[in-house]
Amino acid sequence: MPNPLANLSEEELLCAGCGSDVDDLEIPFPVFRHQDFSTIAPRITGCVCVRCGLLQQLETFPKERLAYRTSLYGRSSQTVHKSSRGETGSPTRSVIQADYLRKVLPRNAGACLDIGCFDGALLRALRAAMPSAVLLGYEVNPLKNIVDLENGFEITNSEDEAFCQKFDVVIYSHSIMYIENVESQLRRIQPYLADNGFIFIQLPNIEINPLYALMGDQAFIFSEYSLKTMLACAGYDCERHELVEFPKELVFLARSKESKNVQNGSPTKSADHTFLWGQVFEKIHRLRTEALTAIGLQKVYVLGTTVFAAFVHELCPDNVLGFVDENQEKVATEFRGLPVFHPASVGRDQRVYVGPDISGVLGNRLNQVYQAMFFSKLIE
Repeated sequence: MPNPLANLSEEELLCAGCGSDVDDLEIPFPVFRHQDFSTIAPRITGCVCVRCGLLQQLETFPKERLAYRTSLYGRSSQTVHKSSRGETGSPTRSVIQADYLRKVLPRNAGACLDIGCFDGALLRALRAAMPSAVLLGYEVNPLKNIVDLENGFEITNSEDEAFCQKFDVVIYSHSIMYIENVESQLRRIQPYLADNGFIFIQLPNIEINPLYALMGDQAFIFSEYSLKTMLACAGYDCERHELVEFPKELVFLARSKESKNVQNGSPTKSADHTFLWGQVFEKIHRLRTEALTAIGLQKVYVLGTTVFAAFVHELCPDNVLGFVDENQEKVATEFRGLPVFHPASVGRDQRVYVGPDISGVLGNRLNQVYQAMFFSKLIE
């Protein structure tokens, strides 16, 4: 495939994470917005750091960021996600995160700040797990500026009001990539971390789930290396944690460095950004080919209501009848203008494309439980 990188920019731009030079980068695929996974553009350009590979300054972001403060976004559903394994009856992402944080925080943890908390779903889950903690959320959407007396937490729209005390944990749950001033915000957090306090970060791993590199409403698209580099340059040591419920996501705990001189701290080696983004785009090309080959001329439903389902629908809109999701909160809604069904309500003569399923575990489980035909490869 051709090299997607070209040094075409005449503007003096630097990486927001490590301050290095950047190259221009074209994303040669449709890009989506996370509010509803609608399509923003058929392809876009951005800038990629020559040192850490951080993708930033997407041409679509300046316009898309305005949507986060609108009432339409405020009324959307952003926190109903289940575990990425998606079994029926599985707990929500917020409940899993709260249980994890309860285990890694000290027993006497006094305060938690959730940045990009939206409606406070994680704060409510934390209240159940940590009844005595002070809970505060920071969210830019004015509809979410609330005091929830029943659950004992507050959400503010003011960053100055958010940084008001010491916190045992500051949380970025699928939000760090949407915050334009995140590098300066990371530096601002340091004095507000309690002794042994840390930052919790969770976001999609684009090297495992490359379609999340196609979110055109983000300020940044992080790889593991570029995220670690930004944290190091902002003065943090970080350690990666594995959550079995989220095998396709990155989870980090970042703690302030003990050294006083942290301004130039960064990982010792540079990433090969040409190789990284070439690999990511090659995986997306492969997913595209596999989906088109598997679906062929069939009329199908698509499993899921996230970026994968949006990607498939964008590829072959005339072949997709609707979407299937085991999350009951998604059922009887619409996704990209088509209905969402629970798999139990899809007839035995209907076919549901589940996407790449090399081991066949997902398709086999669904075919054993439900009557529709779930498939990942072309059915003759």
